[in-house]
Amino acid sequence: MFCYGSRMSDVLEAVIDESGDAGTGGKGTRWLVIALVADLGERGELPSLLESIRSEVQRAKRHLHFTEIKGVAKKISAYQQLANAPIATILVAIDTIAITPPSGLAGRGRLYSYGLMLLLERASQLAASLERPLAVTIEKSPYVQAEQLRAMLHQLRDDPRRSRSSMQWDWVDISGIRTQAKAADPRLGAADAASHAFFRALEPNFANEPTALMYADILHPTLWRGIGGEGINGRGFIFAPASRARRMIAEHEALQVWLIDEKQVAPLLWHHYARRR
Repeated sequence: MFCYGSRMSDVLEAVIDESGDAGTGGKGTRWLVIALVADLGERGELPSLLESIRSEVQRAKRHLHFTEIKGVAKKISAYQQLANAPIATILVAIDTIAITPPSGLAGRGRLYSYGLMLLLERASQLAASLERPLAVTIEKSPYVQAEQLRAMLHQLRDDPRRSRSSMQWDWVDISGIRTQAKAADPRLGAADAASHAFFRALEPNFANEPTALMYADILHPTLWRGIGGEGINGRGFIFAPASRARRMIAEHEALQVWLIDEKQVAPLLWHHYARRR
């Protein structure tokens, strides 16, 4: 495994993508998973890896899209190569059914922005631990406009009454936040891979993708464990709303084992769901 903090650079570049529907109150998928993948390697290393994977398993495509890789063996190989890359992954998993009016989050744009802020907060802590300013590229979405997001972050940073106390503002390059299509920034393929893998771990569809749980299992060692290596839960894997986190984990025995006893992940994650097919 890559050792966090083993390399320093000017900028910590990260990409964000989501899986699931941001509808609330049962109007979309139950889970909305937003994933951030931070590139801890040498500049250009992650894009080169993703291009190598694309040429190996998806040569006909102009950019890598993990959800469209054909063949289980190829898909597993692609995820294994990504898992061995110098990356750190941070996820927000939002239980959309738990959010209903009159909640201020009961709206697609608001829900996505809420998850995005949780991601940026944790990513700022990662950036601070590495002493590298965070620059983020977000997959283009109708739920987020880069200019509006930058303006909101400036307001939060400059108004102590509204600022999130655990956001490490000194390490957030607000001007470096932008949105891009996957075709314009191949690195977004890494966030696409992470968001899809963990979305399927929470909301599996065995009829269409019987091996979906294996991909989250492969990627889980890349989840960030906090500045002092405290653990994945609440750092690299964030459930929302937080008030229901215990209940959410209890509903997913495999993830409970995963978050508490990570050494047992591989056999238990798969067998837990296999028994319920």
